[in-house]
Amino acid sequence: MDEKLFEKTAYHTTAKDRAESILKNKFFYESTKTNEWLGSGIYFWDDIDDAKWWRSNVKGVPRDKTVMIEVYLKCKYSEYRDLNIKENMKEFEAICEEVINNKFFRLGTLSEVELRNFYCNYYKRKLGIKLLEYNFRRDKEFNKFGFKKDSTQYCLGEKFQKEILEIKGV
Repeated sequence: MDEKLFEKTAYHTTAKDRAESILKNKFFYESTKTNEWLGSGIYFWDDIDDAKWWRSNVKGVPRDKTVMIEVYLKCKYSEYRDLNIKENMKEFEAICEEVINNKFFRLGTLSEVELRNFYCNYYKRKLGIKLLEYNFRRDKEFNKFGFKKDSTQYCLGEKFQKEILEIKGV
């Protein structure tokens, strides 16, 4: 029996020059900054409205110098984790406890953001996770019914680009 697949149309917002390269070469370079909130990878939004919101909020890049790219992601469920699900977050916490209890890791000098990045990278490597999902709440933004606005992001590792089946400009 074939394993179930996670499939999703998602959106990436980036500077025009990077978008031109991505669309031409069908390749994304992953971000490896130590402050990436789901670890190293390529970040996608699950909703075009969130990609538009980010387009207006990309630091250091004017809106008219950004482009949105639509992709179709597909991977095995065993290689995907949604950290919004309590059981998955408990798994994440248990795996990361290994790091805390391991005397070989010296993490005392890392900031809270850098620690989260480190833990996400460790978790993904340890379990062979290709695609990680998590929601965040936008400060001071509410829907018309008074609930805080959640945005969903996916983080896909660079070496897993075969999981991107389509790439096109929006």
